[in-house]
Amino acid sequence: MGMPTAFCAPPAGRGVTLRSTAAAAAAAAATAGGRLAVAANRRRPTMVPPAVAAAGSWRSPRMDAAGTDFDDEGGDAADKAGAASTENVSVGPGNGGLMRVTMKHPASNQEVEVYTLGAVVASWKARGEDVLWCSKENKWDGAKPIRAGIPLCFPQFGPGPLVQHGFARIANWEVVFAGTLDDGSVQTVMTISSDTDNDVIREWGHSFTAEYAVTLSPTGLETSLRVVNTGTAAFDFTAAFHNYFAVTNVAESRVFGVDNLPFQDRLADGATGTEAADGGAGYLVDKAVDKLYVGAPEELAVFDFGALKVLKIKKSASLPDVTVWNPFGEGGCDAGWKNFVCVEPAAAADKVVLEAGEEWLGAQLLGVE
Repeated sequence: MGMPTAFCAPPAGRGVTLRSTAAAAAAAAATAGGRLAVAANRRRPTMVPPAVAAAGSWRSPRMDAAGTDFDDEGGDAADKAGAASTENVSVGPGNGGLMRVTMKHPASNQEVEVYTLGAVVASWKARGEDVLWCSKENKWDGAKPIRAGIPLCFPQFGPGPLVQHGFARIANWEVVFAGTLDDGSVQTVMTISSDTDNDVIREWGHSFTAEYAVTLSPTGLETSLRVVNTGTAAFDFTAAFHNYFAVTNVAESRVFGVDNLPFQDRLADGATGTEAADGGAGYLVDKAVDKLYVGAPEELAVFDFGALKVLKIKKSASLPDVTVWNPFGEGGCDAGWKNFVCVEPAAAADKVVLEAGEEWLGAQLLGVE
């Protein structure tokens, strides 16, 4: 796979390598309305009042050093505890009064904003620069999904029997943790379930819990989704991280890692084909594109020629596919289309099937050079 040198051989200490599973403990975070804590059964997070809150911990889904597996350790009990802390983390109203979690990682000069509406990562800044794109057309009134950053697609990626991209991006998620981990990383964890008050969740009709962890560390931004089938019957789903990467001009950007891959062209009624070899030059987005690449490599990249910037993606093997999308001005699209390219790790070509009691984990780590 052709990749810029900066991605293949990053400077020591700055490359995309996934953190060890040992870095997994955290303190519960204090908020204005109460102290967030997690009960011993980590599938049943609870908010407890300040008077009875004790130092808690959270253990998020993790990719291992190879980025291909996850450490579960039984999945039920947090295995470490730390002191409660709210340093570098705040929970409160954001744009339009919508609730958000803001986290800072001073050591690496990063900052991220995660809204409870859709659990969307709306902003991620590295060294003071926006890495993710945010639409200027957002109303921030809660009536529509937030078009920015990393919308979460679950349990449906794209069109289907449910609303476009499923209910995850329109549901109101509950913050169950926001704080600092033992290794100095900052993290928030949000959850929804079949008990969440949402019409589309009720329409779907399956029993589940979903935990979404967003973590800032020296290696970058990690997002992890854990889905648990809490019912007695199997269900299936598709999922994706709908990354909107900010670029100077999409026509001057290239995507690396999709050459020679089989694809489904969603702009041609799902017609299949194989992407041409690019000789290491990358895929140029010079027209409308909406391709689902099947069996994509774990590492991909976007090179923004205008900013001389490399955006890096490392995804878990449980997200075997990737979509490249930009409307290129067609179909009444967002006026800001020139300034983003979407590269979206997904489990979409084949549905994920979860039997009763089973879990699925998908994650990505994003970096920028």
